[in-house]
Amino acid sequence: MSHWPKPGQRGVLDGGSVRIELDEGRVLSSRENPRSLFPGGRRRFRWDDLDFLYFAGYAAWNYVTLPALLLREDIAWSEVSETTLEAKFPPSIPTHSPVQHFHFEPGTALLRQHDYTAEVFGDWAAAANVVEEHGAWEGIPYPSRRKVTPRKKDGTPRPFPLLVGITIEDWQLV
Repeated sequence: MSHWPKPGQRGVLDGGSVRIELDEGRVLSSRENPRSLFPGGRRRFRWDDLDFLYFAGYAAWNYVTLPALLLREDIAWSEVSETTLEAKFPPSIPTHSPVQHFHFEPGTALLRQHDYTAEVFGDWAAAANVVEEHGAWEGIPYPSRRKVTPRKKDGTPRPFPLLVGITIEDWQLV
């Protein structure tokens, strides 16, 4: 994450560790195995910059790498229905939960909802990450506007509260 938590700094998620460093590379703070500290203790009520970096780093990476995630051989994919894939993530990939569901729009195969449990909060944190709008960059579609709300037991998203809103206005393939 460039320019985070302050200008001239960046946050780095590096596998199972996180660090905040100056743009020139000098490490200001770091934490090995940050997931082992969740949930519990002070993290129930207050996160520091490294806690936030871990959560936001893995969440953003997971959200923007689909459909490339489908090509990873270390993720076990299975078809739950004609429009839903289940992913079983290995412990080596930082992510919300080991089992997640990806629901796709019939006909277009565009992602419409991503279901997971945000285990860093607790096993009660079932979430529905709903794609509200798709954009396109040079003909490549991408989820440009999402909202994350709690998920009902039947898998449908609750209308509120809004937990996270995500808008991607511009991106490029490098």
